[in-house]
Amino acid sequence: MERRNILVLTGLVLLMVLVLSAVWEFRLDEAVPHAFRAEGWGSVVKAVVLTAGALVFPIWAALRIARHAAKDQAALRESEERYRALVDLLPNAILVHRRGVIVYVNPTVVQLLAATEFNDLIGVKVMCLVHPDDQDRAARRLKALWAGESQLPLTEMKLVRMDGAVIDVAVSGVSTTYMGEPAQQTMVHDITERRRAGRLLRAAAEGLSGAVGETFFHVLVKHLVDSLEADFAFVGKLGADGKSIQTIAIHGRDGPLDNFESRMDSTPCVLAFEEGEAVFLDGVREQFPQDRLLIQLQAESYIGTPLIDSSGTPVGILAILRKTPIHGKNASVSQSLLHIFAVRASAEMERSRHEEEVQASEDLFRSLASSAANAIILADQEGRIIFWNAGATEIFGYQGQDVLGRPLTMLMPERHRSAYAEGIHHVTGDEERRGLGGSTEVVGLRRDGGEFPIELSLSTWISRGERYFTTIIRDIELRKKAEVAQHQAREEAEFADRAKTEFLANMSHELRTPLNSIIGFSDIVSNESFGPMGNEQYLQYAKDINESGKHLLDLINDLLDVARIETGETHLHEEMVDVAQTMAACHRLVKQRAYQGGVKLAVKCPPHLPLALVDPRQIKQILLNLLSNAVKFTDEGGSVDLSVSQGDDGGLVFVVKDTGIGIASKDISVALSTFGQADGSLARRYEGAGLGLPLSKRLIELHGGGLDLQSELGVGTTVTVWLPPERTVVVG
Repeated sequence: MERRNILVLTGLVLLMVLVLSAVWEFRLDEAVPHAFRAEGWGSVVKAVVLTAGALVFPIWAALRIARHAAKDQAALRESEERYRALVDLLPNAILVHRRGVIVYVNPTVVQLLAATEFNDLIGVKVMCLVHPDDQDRAARRLKALWAGESQLPLTEMKLVRMDGAVIDVAVSGVSTTYMGEPAQQTMVHDITERRRAGRLLRAAAEGLSGAVGETFFHVLVKHLVDSLEADFAFVGKLGADGKSIQTIAIHGRDGPLDNFESRMDSTPCVLAFEEGEAVFLDGVREQFPQDRLLIQLQAESYIGTPLIDSSGTPVGILAILRKTPIHGKNASVSQSLLHIFAVRASAEMERSRHEEEVQASEDLFRSLASSAANAIILADQEGRIIFWNAGATEIFGYQGQDVLGRPLTMLMPERHRSAYAEGIHHVTGDEERRGLGGSTEVVGLRRDGGEFPIELSLSTWISRGERYFTTIIRDIELRKKAEVAQHQAREEAEFADRAKTEFLANMSHELRTPLNSIIGFSDIVSNESFGPMGNEQYLQYAKDINESGKHLLDLINDLLDVARIETGETHLHEEMVDVAQTMAACHRLVKQRAYQGGVKLAVKCPPHLPLALVDPRQIKQILLNLLSNAVKFTDEGGSVDLSVSQGDDGGLVFVVKDTGIGIASKDISVALSTFGQADGSLARRYEGAGLGLPLSKRLIELHGGGLDLQSELGVGTTVTVWLPPERTVVVG
């Protein structure tokens, strides 16, 4: 600034002298009065003017330059103050030096280099702060800045603090101006803790290399104690109840400690799981006075981070404890390292858990396979046996050591081995195929050479990129024999049933011929068609013979109908039937028996019912059977109702309801079976062969309908019979 002002001032003076000289030469003569010129005053005036100009103008110029210089100095000071204010606020250490001598440092540098105050570093040579190992490199960088290099890249080196301690730093440099003069600015980043953390991580990686399971966790917590200067470190897993922590490994300065299990209530673990981290640099026991572990270990500080599995679920915790507070950068380094180790510990915990699950699954499989009666055999991709259970020994006669490593096809006769091997190859060649589609029956070969039938199921599974087979084999020799015996028994039973049916049919025909004669002659006698009997007792006998014959004929007809249905000889002779007329006819046939028994018989038939396309004889037989049973099993004073209606689907529904003795729920199925009697004792009160209900059920089923029986003992019985809608015809 001063050099510039001097040059400007000199130039202005010279310029002014030249101007004044020119003016004097060309203009002054005209301006000076003639009298003065004549008498020599011109020289005097010229001298005065030149002298005045030479004195006044430089003074004016100097004052003007001084005024501008003062403004420039003020602006420079203001700029420097703003620079210092900004740099003082930066967290990075910044120092300014000129020709290698420090002229300014910000407060961070004072703290970083352990100086007492600002002035301790002003005037100190930069090279005095550089560690001897890095001085050559630092000198080259300084010279580059002096030579005009505008910026130097970031590099790492060591500095020596004022207290003699060595720190690791990363430095970068730029050319700048300070207090109006060229200078160099260096920015310093303290990387001591980062270097330390890196060394700790490398040491941990070396120590944990190859360690798995509990060994990994023991090595990890020991390393945390040694590297982070902690008094204790532990790793714990979340209990099955989700409310407790079980330590896997815990280590102190003096060695490993016994594992423990404790509730998480009122412990830092709860905060770690809720907040993602638990950091207490001081006074942790005061904040968790009920935590027995903190009290037992006399912990003053605590840092813990949760272990998270791949699904994002907390599974455990990794923590360090100290008996003293944690201060400064040690806390941040400890937190950072714990987060890094927690990721590795989480992965190992998940791997260990999966390994335990796999082992438990294998143990369960071996336990089940060993106790299974069936043969369970595992084979590799080439079909070689790798597992053989006790059931396989029982079935084939081989011990495990006799077959392991041998081909699975050895268990088949020679003639079947190629087909079986082809089947295995087919399964292995299809990535999507996992089995042979259920079980198949093949022939097995025992150790003694005997062949026997087996049922085989084959499935595949993949483990670690290799395909394996699971074969389950059942000895079905006994089952085959039982099936043959059952088939023979079924055929014999069917033959016997056919013989019985044919016998009943034949006997029914044979019995009806003489029975018709008995009924006809007894009817003639009871009616005294050829004259009076003369003895009333004989007349009554003749009537009893006639009624018994008719009853026996009805029974024989029912037997014949059952036999025809079972042999498939019953055919429907369908006609259009007026339902109301059929019900009226049934009422006429049963009302005399109802009257004699003191039973009220009613028929309810609504008008405009559709016609029914049915076999009229069979429909009448169904209704007569149901009405006869209802009247027979209803005591004097009771009632029997026959009703019909059209169902929602358009079919016809017949209902026979009585107030008789009823049937127990457990006896309903018996009553619906052929020859079934709800009262099967010899001293039963009501006669009958038990054919009415089952015969009615079969007859209505021939029409595509059905029969349902609901009854309550002592209350009565309701029988519902329905015809499908295709059996109804509406007449316009």
